[in-house]
Amino acid sequence: MSQTSPRKVLITGASKGIGRACALSFAGLGDKLILAARSADKLQEVAEQCRHAGATSVELVPADLGTDSARVACAEETGPVDILVNNAGAIRGGGLFDMHLDEWRQSWELKIFGYLHMC
Repeated sequence: MSQTSPRKVLITGASKGIGRACALSFAGLGDKLILAARSADKLQEVAEQCRHAGATSVELVPADLGTDSARVACAEETGPVDILVNNAGAIRGGGLFDMHLDEWRQSWELKIFGYLHMC
């Protein structure tokens, strides 16, 4: 992929799994990364890997994006971005009836409303 200047990329849930893989991919393209996740320690590890992989810059936003206030603070801190990778959060594994209604609501707060809010 050829680009004229680094893009500003915000990746939520960047400390592991799909978010980490996305961060490393964008780093390899020389983009400016903003990595958000709950674990500051894990974010720091991914940031070092991204710098080594070629990221132009790496900023960290350690935050739990499961709340409106954390999402607003993240957006205010990062400003406009060129690319948003909405990847934060996980829904507990198991069968449909293995989770209580409160667990479903908490999961959907981040996975659905959080994603819409970040956009």
